Amino acid sequence: MRLASLSVDLDEIPNYFRIHGLPDPEGPERWAGYDVALDRLSTFARDARLPLTLFAIGSDLARPLAAARLLRAREDGHEIANHSKDHRYDFVRLGKAEIARQIEGGAERIREATGTSPVGFRSPGYTVTTEVFDVLNELGMTYDSSVFPCPWYWGAKTSAIGYIALRGRTSHSIVDRPSVLLAPTRPYRVGTPYWRRGAGLIEIPV
Repeated sequence: MRLASLSVDLDEIPNYFRIHGLPDPEGPERWAGYDVALDRLSTFARDARLPLTLFAIGSDLARPLAAARLLRAREDGHEIANHSKDHRYDFVRLGKAEIARQIEGGAERIREATGTSPVGFRSPGYTVTTEVFDVLNELGMTYDSSVFPCPWYWGAKTSAIGYIALRGRTSHSIVDRPSVLLAPTRPYRVGTPYWRRGAGLIEIPV
């Protein structure tokens, strides 16, 4: 029997606009992730009898409606994991102190909304460094799910950022090091550097 992990990043629409160097939307579509998509995800999961892991951004939970819907998802049996406080695409470049603040801030908002502390983390944009893993270990996280060893994704992301630049806009997104493509594609304990097996944090690759 094979096991699968079904996870969803609850990124609100402005995050996708920032990838393309566009200004944040101002209308109701700004909150389509929690106001529309989460109900559809919950219905799908219930009909398919599948548990989900939902990676939530802490700052989104300042909206009472978003916090209430996330709590309902947890009560329906879905895991709520940490996707950082502010979903900074330059997360891995912020320095250790700010990386820790982003991880701790996301966890705190989730705990306030759901009453449960998250044990898993996913980095914004799927970019990670050994420094990020050091912080996760220091904070006692159980697992990470950020490493994305997919050549097609890496190539498409790199090309898209270049194309956006050619159109005169600046993408907020950044690309992980090519060495991430050498990482295992099945769950493993992280070594040093982070794409090798070792005895550290559990990694569940994207």
